[in-house]
Amino acid sequence: MCHWEEDFPALPCLEMEGFSDVMFSHLKEVKLKGLLATNVWMRLIKLFLGKSPVLVRMLIKTYISDDDPEQLSESLSKTNSFFAVVNAFRRASPKAEVVFDIEYDPDCGDH
Repeated sequence: MCHWEEDFPALPCLEMEGFSDVMFSHLKEVKLKGLLATNVWMRLIKLFLGKSPVLVRMLIKTYISDDDPEQLSESLSKTNSFFAVVNAFRRASPKAEVVFDIEYDPDCGDH
């Protein structure tokens, strides 16, 4: 099952407060691919959205591998929670669009 790993330790160095003087002033597009629903990736996504004043688009591509209907339902629920959290992050750019792409991949643990 590929989903948000709540217990995965986040790196303190990715806290927004540690980047108070930093702006990604030229960053217009971000593409992230893989198993992104971990605390580390969530902090990086939050950092990019909060510190990129000209960001236009962030593509978040993730994978689900569950064949069992019950596990698939649970994974989709956790994935939707991940999307809701990301959509609630503050954005430095009023034009920033976050696009989510979920793909079925039976080998998603390999990404």
